Amino acid sequence: MSHDNLNQIRKSLNNTNETFITTLKQNQKNIESFINQLKKKEEILIQREIDIKQKELELEQRELKIEKAEQEIEEKLQDKQKEVLEKETFVNEIIDKLEKTTLIENKHKNNQVIKLDIGGQYFKTLLNTLLNEKDTFFTHYFSDNFARELDDEGRYFIDRNPSNFHLILDHLRGMNILLNINEMNDVKLSQFIQDIVYFNITSLYNKIPTRGYKFLKENGIELKEYGINLLKFDENYCLVNAQLSCDNTRVKKINGGNNWNCGVMGSTNCYHYKIKIIQTTSNTNFMMGFAYKSKFKPNSSNYSSCGWYLYCNNGTLYSEKGDSGKSYTNQNMKSVNGMIIEAIYDPDKKTISFKVNNVDCGIAFIGVENLSNDLSPAFDLNDQGFEFEFIE
Repeated sequence: MSHDNLNQIRKSLNNTNETFITTLKQNQKNIESFINQLKKKEEILIQREIDIKQKELELEQRELKIEKAEQEIEEKLQDKQKEVLEKETFVNEIIDKLEKTTLIENKHKNNQVIKLDIGGQYFKTLLNTLLNEKDTFFTHYFSDNFARELDDEGRYFIDRNPSNFHLILDHLRGMNILLNINEMNDVKLSQFIQDIVYFNITSLYNKIPTRGYKFLKENGIELKEYGINLLKFDENYCLVNAQLSCDNTRVKKINGGNNWNCGVMGSTNCYHYKIKIIQTTSNTNFMMGFAYKSKFKPNSSNYSSCGWYLYCNNGTLYSEKGDSGKSYTNQNMKSVNGMIIEAIYDPDKKTISFKVNNVDCGIAFIGVENLSNDLSPAFDLNDQGFEFEFIE
């Protein structure tokens, strides 16, 4: 074979080798690309598997919540069914009692005279007077569910102190006994409250002055059940210059400097209240008394335009009727921390009076009408930093 033929063969073999190597490299790239694609698909599958497991976990949690909710609903339904059953039983018992009960008023005329022996003191009244209110001691007493016995004189004996019974009887007769109640000292008031609780004359609870609320509570009466609100300051009549305590029973002037630009009012109309000074100032310029809420201005002075006031600096009087620095009391009005001042409105006599540290200063104003039952505790504050609170 010639030398040229050998070169030709070598050249051909070299070309073939290069082509093979090139093809091999391309195939290797294709394989690597395929492997990368497989890895990406594997990653996608792994992520999908993680997502599926997460969703399975969420579904399990939802199922647990649903099971718990169903269990709670079932328990509530059972409790409700039990409550309904108890109420049905209670109503049926009442119906049964009502069916068995025959009031004495159905056996006798309402104008029948009833004789009572209350702790040894004798009273006469009409049956319909004693039954004038529902659900009292007397509506139960004069029913067939209660064993009553007459004495030889035809009287019903009730073993109770008679000292307050005439007032209870007058109230049932429709008479106004508010003045009698307000004039009671704390001992008498406590005894009176025990009696009205015993006889369950609930309509008198709202007639009790605020100082008697503690006696009502001592006798187990929940004041809110009877619409009785403890005396507090009204948030709507205590604006930017004044600050209330958390329970709204204490107020302090915090803005406005020493000017008559801070008025505050009690949350409810009442006829009798007490305040205690917590923090005095150098001059202690403040007014207290009663005013109409409909006319009162919290960010202004009111003592000459709305209400009746004692100036608790020098003991003079101011009012919407023209009183301005009118002489009233010689009682020492120099305010000190702990000083107690009391305001009393008598709706029957239409008067306002004050007490300072339990000393009665006498009648301050006359002819005061409680128009639309709108008369409420009212105060004008001058000195920034002055602080006081309701105590009754």
